[in-house]
Amino acid sequence: MRIAVASWTIRHAGGVESYLEKVIPAISARGFDVSFFHEVDGPTDRARINIGDIPVFSAASRGVDAAVAALQAWKPTVMYLHGVRDPGTFERLTTLGPSVSFIHTYYGTCVSGAKTHTRPDSIPCTKHFGPMCLVHYFPRGCGGRSPMTMWQLYRKEAQQLATLRRQNAVVTHSAHMQQEL
Repeated sequence: MRIAVASWTIRHAGGVESYLEKVIPAISARGFDVSFFHEVDGPTDRARINIGDIPVFSAASRGVDAAVAALQAWKPTVMYLHGVRDPGTFERLTTLGPSVSFIHTYYGTCVSGAKTHTRPDSIPCTKHFGPMCLVHYFPRGCGGRSPMTMWQLYRKEAQQLATLRRQNAVVTHSAHMQQEL
């Protein structure tokens, strides 16, 4: 079985990368062929994650089209996705084989990604992603002050959510995120 793991970066930026640094070598050690696809090579002041000696498909160095084509030629059996940020790239990767998304953050479920209202006080948002997010965005302080940015973010997250809904499986690590999804 060939498992292609994909994430937005190959460098330590948070918990996702720490998780991948542990799980990729573990999957490989169990006899599976594993590869890694990433969108960016940053933040550059952070160390690269140690994923062992596996094929790496870098959109940062090859460009998205070439990296996706090379990954497709590798012929993955399963796509294991972790927070691919560009909705178009996320969509393209899911077409390469059965796809499983591990959800670590609020991508596809919140316009700003923070899932927090800041006005009148800072409180967690319990609303489901949808058109009403646009109504609450400015009065509840969900993001910045630009209507154009709000609309762009909303469209991006709507596209992420549509792709997420087409996954063969969606998994997460907490009861909170299960409830969110």
